Amino acid sequence: MKNKAERENTENKKGGVKWGLIIVLVVVLAFAASAAGTMLTGKYFSKDDNTAGNETEAKTTAISSKQRLVSVDKFVVNLANDGNSDPQYLRIKVSLLVPDGDDAKDIKKHMPLIRDSMIRVLKPKKAADLLKDDGSIDQIKTQVKDALNKDYGHSVVQEVYVTDFVIQ
Repeated sequence: MKNKAERENTENKKGGVKWGLIIVLVVVLAFAASAAGTMLTGKYFSKDDNTAGNETEAKTTAISSKQRLVSVDKFVVNLANDGNSDPQYLRIKVSLLVPDGDDAKDIKKHMPLIRDSMIRVLKPKKAADLLKDDGSIDQIKTQVKDALNKDYGHSVVQEVYVTDFVIQ
């Protein structure tokens, strides 16, 4: 009788070991399939998305290796008011795109002229003018660029980028 009972125990243990191996094998295969799927997805699908994103970025970012950005420290401008409201202020910080390093040095050297030109453009504006729609900031940027180039004597500023804009 011991032999028959021992044989049944041995067979049960072997059956349990078999199921344990099968479960471990299924888990390992599932993990491997998941990893392979992730790698293939990243290789074939993300490549197209990244390429499209880089092309879009290249189209919108037209700054060449010679061009330089010159940062103008943030400053506060008193805005015009209607007389009915409290005074309002604009805190603004911009960066100017110039053709090359020599122009960047000139701009930095003549920063008081730059700030004066910007103040003269911004001071007559009302807060409502600056906030009325999405295109109002673009109009201000164009007006600032035109005023800077006029006051500077020639076209040195190619683009104005607003990096900080707060109205209080």
